[in-house]
Amino acid sequence: MLNLSLRGVRILDLTRLAPGPYASLALADLGADVVKVEEPPRGDPLRHLSQCGPDLADALFDLLNRNKKSIALNLKTSQGRAILLQLARKSEVLMEGFRPGAMERLGLGYEAVAEVNPGLIYVSISGYGQTGPHHLQAGHDLDYVALGGLLDLTGRPDGPPVVPGVPVADLVSGLWTALGIVAALRKCAQSGRGQYLDISILDCVVSLLQVPLADWLASGCVP
Repeated sequence: MLNLSLRGVRILDLTRLAPGPYASLALADLGADVVKVEEPPRGDPLRHLSQCGPDLADALFDLLNRNKKSIALNLKTSQGRAILLQLARKSEVLMEGFRPGAMERLGLGYEAVAEVNPGLIYVSISGYGQTGPHHLQAGHDLDYVALGGLLDLTGRPDGPPVVPGVPVADLVSGLWTALGIVAALRKCAQSGRGQYLDISILDCVVSLLQVPLADWLASGCVP
């Protein structure tokens, strides 16, 4: 039997490309009602990855966004923002993956949205978290696996690093995001109060380094 334990949970997903959509995909597969909010006129950039070719881009978009609904909203307009707040009032989760501070500048930061729905779980996914010296820097999967130390652990000792065959940082951050949301939903069910989740993709990469980290702590040798 399918596990649809999240049936009845509405998730507003403002994220794009892979990390956030992979998280909401897992939740949609568990029965959540995921509404994907895309920017007009072109929508999620994943729809138009020219280097992949149109067929591969379409297939990848479909795989990451199955079981979801889509709506196009221009959040730079007052009408678009008003519609989003209407949706947030009737939702349990809002996910966003913009540069830190972008949602606040639109008047859609956590404090503003929590005013219309105090029980909302608000999730921000970014490369380096919402604070710290790198929080405003842009990044991609390869940056995070390199800075997190994972890239240095792949390949032969006498050769260069080998890029993983899948976007490890994107996928592991998506899984951690989904787990964080499930935990927050559990807490909200007990307390009736929402919360803010700050997901750093780099932190999620570092979480994979249990074995090499233990080796380094035990021996002092860099793996």
